[in-house]
Amino acid sequence: MNSGPLGLWINSGLADNSNAFPDDSDTIEALEKEIATGKYKFVFIDMISDYIRLEKIKPEDFKKRFIKKYPNVSFILIFEVTKSGDFKGDQGWTHLVDAIMTVEDFLIENRGRYGMGECVVWEEGFKKFNPKKYQEYLDNKTTGTTEVIEEEQTENIPGPVTNVPEFSFQIQ
Repeated sequence: MNSGPLGLWINSGLADNSNAFPDDSDTIEALEKEIATGKYKFVFIDMISDYIRLEKIKPEDFKKRFIKKYPNVSFILIFEVTKSGDFKGDQGWTHLVDAIMTVEDFLIENRGRYGMGECVVWEEGFKKFNPKKYQEYLDNKTTGTTEVIEEEQTENIPGPVTNVPEFSFQIQ
């Protein structure tokens, strides 16, 4: 299922969306210059661990250079995770965000300052790729502690996404 950023871009329908723009900024300076144009409401940075490693940017520097400087832009940072489930790098990054979401086997687990929870993106895929966790999920579902996106809502995925505000997407 891992098709890489470009494959995800195309398969999600974003390639056909006139409000979505891929960007190949490979330095913090280039990224900042692009965001400074003011045409983005959302900026997705895939593999931010590469920026951190190559540019030596610290969480407090990112907060000052981007989050504080561009308060009307939402930043979605995508980190690589270790086998233990922690992301690579300075754990100080966890203090910059409103929510941390982990996506694995079609299950999104969320935790953050606004609460925690989980949501199945695609129940059939979740059942196939992680049957044990799926059964635990079903057990919890009967107690009302989980949420499933109903099938009729997901049947268009990965079809074209519409009405999406402008944003940037880092392609490696």
